[in-house]
Amino acid sequence: MTWNSASPSGSLSVRDNRTLMNQNTTYIETTLGNTPSDQAYATSQKDHFFALAGSNLNGHHRFIKMPAFTVGGTPSDPGNPLGTGIDGIFYFKSDGLSTPRVTGYFRNANYIYQVFPIVLTGTINITSLTNYITINSVPDGVYGDIFMYNADNDTTSFSGQNGFFKSRNGTLNAWATMYGAQGTGRNTASAALRFGNGSESDGLNIRVRLNEGGAGDWNYVITYRRIP
Repeated sequence: MTWNSASPSGSLSVRDNRTLMNQNTTYIETTLGNTPSDQAYATSQKDHFFALAGSNLNGHHRFIKMPAFTVGGTPSDPGNPLGTGIDGIFYFKSDGLSTPRVTGYFRNANYIYQVFPIVLTGTINITSLTNYITINSVPDGVYGDIFMYNADNDTTSFSGQNGFFKSRNGTLNAWATMYGAQGTGRNTASAALRFGNGSESDGLNIRVRLNEGGAGDWNYVITYRRIP
């Protein structure tokens, strides 16, 4: 594709200027994204719908692609004040942790907030009521949530478990949310799984053992953000 920065050119004829302007029009259409919404992704497709996409789509976002913001200190900061009439900025940047990940952040006049958490998923086999095992590890300086469910048995009262954790100064502590089960004969709170904290902690590993949940394969979803 060709882009002609001097168009129209006063030194060229109308015919030659038509060629320049046609080249610029093609460049704009292709660069902005002139493919329909049901076309498979290709690197040539850009963020916006334009021209051939259709009147209901033109000008709207197909998706958002942007590089990580890398200037303005640590963590990277697009600047404050934001500019006249601007109330907030959404951008991508590295979270700056020991295992860095690029994710979405929002900045207003007062604060920077990590919008999108990092997500870890997987399956782990849990069989012991006494021995903690590692689910996964996370970087130092984060906080987040844990959701687990028993992939082998979805019918019991204790086939799911959630909790939360934080990591600071090389130590991770995690806590299970206690449940007060519905029904007669259960007046105390309990939990399907217990997560490691205090003496059961092991560096930056999230650890777990059975409590009242059944042994077997447990799926997990871990989400975390950087502690500001």
